[in-house]
Amino acid sequence: MSARTRVLASVGVAAAAAAAAVVGVTVLQTRGESTAAPGAVTTPRPGNPLLELDFGVRADAEARSLARAQTLYNAGKPAEAARIFARYRSLDAEIGSAFTAWREGGGLDALKRLVASHPRSALAELHLGLAY
Repeated sequence: MSARTRVLASVGVAAAAAAAAVVGVTVLQTRGESTAAPGAVTTPRPGNPLLELDFGVRADAEARSLARAQTLYNAGKPAEAARIFARYRSLDAEIGSAFTAWREGGGLDALKRLVASHPRSALAELHLGLAY
Protein backbone atom coordinates (compact mmCIF):
# COMPACT_ATOMS: atom_id res chain seq x y z
CA MET A 1 0.00 0.00 0.00
CA SER A 2 1.41 3.37 -0.97
CA ALA A 3 1.82 6.26 1.44
CA ARG A 4 -0.88 8.21 -0.38
CA THR A 5 -3.37 5.34 -0.05
CA ARG A 6 -2.61 5.01 3.68
CA VAL A 7 -3.22 8.75 4.19
CA LEU A 8 -6.52 8.63 2.29
CA ALA A 9 -7.62 5.58 4.28
CA SER A 10 -6.72 7.33 7.54
CA VAL A 11 -8.67 10.44 6.53
CA GLY A 12 -11.69 8.28 5.63
CA VAL A 13 -11.60 6.48 8.97
CA ALA A 14 -11.26 9.78 10.84
CA ALA A 15 -14.21 11.30 8.94
CA ALA A 16 -16.39 8.27 9.69
CA ALA A 17 -15.44 8.40 13.38
CA ALA A 18 -16.25 12.12 13.56
CA ALA A 19 -19.65 11.59 11.91
CA ALA A 20 -20.45 8.74 14.30
CA ALA A 21 -19.47 10.91 17.26
CA VAL A 22 -21.76 13.75 16.15
CA VAL A 23 -24.70 11.38 15.68
CA GLY A 24 -24.03 9.75 19.05
CA VAL A 25 -23.84 13.05 20.92
CA THR A 26 -27.04 14.27 19.24
CA VAL A 27 -28.91 11.11 20.24
CA LEU A 28 -27.66 11.36 23.81
CA GLN A 29 -28.59 15.03 24.12
CA THR A 30 -32.11 14.74 22.72
CA ARG A 31 -32.99 11.52 24.59
CA GLY A 32 -35.69 10.91 22.00
CA GLU A 33 -37.34 14.29 22.61
CA SER A 34 -38.55 16.58 19.87
CA THR A 35 -35.94 18.90 18.42
CA ALA A 36 -38.51 21.59 17.56
CA ALA A 37 -37.95 24.77 19.50
CA PRO A 38 -40.57 25.60 22.12
CA GLY A 39 -43.27 27.68 20.49
CA ALA A 40 -42.27 26.62 16.98
CA VAL A 41 -45.16 26.50 14.52
CA THR A 42 -45.88 22.92 13.53
CA THR A 43 -49.56 23.14 12.59
CA PRO A 44 -51.60 25.73 10.73
CA ARG A 45 -53.29 28.41 12.79
CA PRO A 46 -57.08 28.27 13.10
CA GLY A 47 -59.23 30.29 10.73
CA ASN A 48 -58.40 31.53 7.28
CA PRO A 49 -54.85 32.77 6.65
CA LEU A 50 -54.25 36.28 5.35
CA LEU A 51 -53.91 36.52 1.57
CA GLU A 52 -51.32 39.10 0.41
CA LEU A 53 -50.97 39.18 -3.38
CA ASP A 54 -48.93 42.05 -4.84
CA PHE A 55 -49.30 42.93 -8.48
CA GLY A 56 -46.81 45.78 -8.48
CA VAL A 57 -47.42 48.03 -11.48
CA ARG A 58 -49.62 45.50 -13.27
CA ALA A 59 -52.95 46.99 -14.28
CA ASP A 60 -54.18 44.30 -16.67
CA ALA A 61 -57.64 42.74 -16.36
CA GLU A 62 -56.36 39.63 -14.53
CA ALA A 63 -54.47 41.69 -11.94
CA ARG A 64 -57.55 43.84 -11.30
CA SER A 65 -59.78 40.77 -10.96
CA LEU A 66 -57.39 38.97 -8.64
CA ALA A 67 -56.97 42.10 -6.51
CA ARG A 68 -60.77 42.24 -6.19
CA ALA A 69 -60.86 38.55 -5.25
CA GLN A 70 -58.19 39.14 -2.61
CA THR A 71 -60.25 41.97 -1.14
CA LEU A 72 -63.33 39.72 -1.02
CA TYR A 73 -61.39 36.87 0.57
CA ASN A 74 -59.83 39.07 3.26
CA ALA A 75 -63.28 40.57 3.94
CA GLY A 76 -64.57 37.11 4.86
CA LYS A 77 -66.21 36.26 1.53
CA PRO A 78 -64.17 33.26 0.32
CA ALA A 79 -66.95 31.80 -1.85
CA GLU A 80 -67.21 34.99 -3.90
CA ALA A 81 -63.43 35.20 -4.17
CA ALA A 82 -63.20 31.54 -5.21
CA ARG A 83 -65.33 32.18 -8.28
CA ILE A 84 -62.92 34.86 -9.46
CA PHE A 85 -59.75 32.89 -8.68
CA ALA A 86 -61.16 29.89 -10.59
CA ARG A 87 -61.17 31.89 -13.84
CA TYR A 88 -57.35 32.10 -13.97
CA ARG A 89 -54.40 29.68 -13.97
CA SER A 90 -51.60 31.98 -12.76
CA LEU A 91 -49.70 31.20 -9.56
CA ASP A 92 -51.45 34.14 -7.85
CA ALA A 93 -54.84 32.67 -8.76
CA GLU A 94 -53.86 29.17 -7.66
CA ILE A 95 -52.67 30.47 -4.28
CA GLY A 96 -55.95 32.35 -3.94
CA SER A 97 -57.89 29.19 -4.81
CA ALA A 98 -55.96 27.20 -2.20
CA PHE A 99 -56.80 29.81 0.43
CA THR A 100 -60.50 29.94 -0.50
CA ALA A 101 -60.67 26.15 -0.06
CA TRP A 102 -59.20 26.41 3.45
CA ARG A 103 -62.36 25.70 5.43
CA GLU A 104 -63.25 22.66 3.33
CA GLY A 105 -59.79 21.21 4.01
CA GLY A 106 -57.06 20.53 1.51
CA GLY A 107 -56.00 24.17 1.25
CA LEU A 108 -52.73 23.58 3.08
CA ASP A 109 -51.93 20.52 0.97
CA ALA A 110 -52.71 22.46 -2.21
CA LEU A 111 -50.41 25.24 -1.04
CA LYS A 112 -47.61 22.77 -0.28
CA ARG A 113 -47.99 21.35 -3.82
CA LEU A 114 -47.73 24.86 -5.26
CA VAL A 115 -44.53 25.50 -3.29
CA ALA A 116 -43.11 22.17 -4.48
CA SER A 117 -43.98 22.90 -8.11
CA HIS A 118 -42.62 26.47 -7.91
CA PRO A 119 -39.46 26.02 -5.79
CA ARG A 120 -38.07 29.46 -6.66
CA SER A 121 -41.26 31.37 -5.94
CA ALA A 122 -40.99 33.71 -2.98
CA LEU A 123 -44.73 34.36 -3.36
CA ALA A 124 -45.59 30.69 -2.81
CA GLU A 125 -43.17 30.42 0.13
CA LEU A 126 -44.56 33.60 1.70
CA HIS A 127 -48.11 32.28 1.57
CA LEU A 128 -47.09 28.94 3.03
CA GLY A 129 -45.56 30.90 5.91
CA LEU A 130 -48.70 33.00 6.27
CA ALA A 131 -50.75 29.81 6.35
CA TYR A 132 -48.67 28.43 9.20
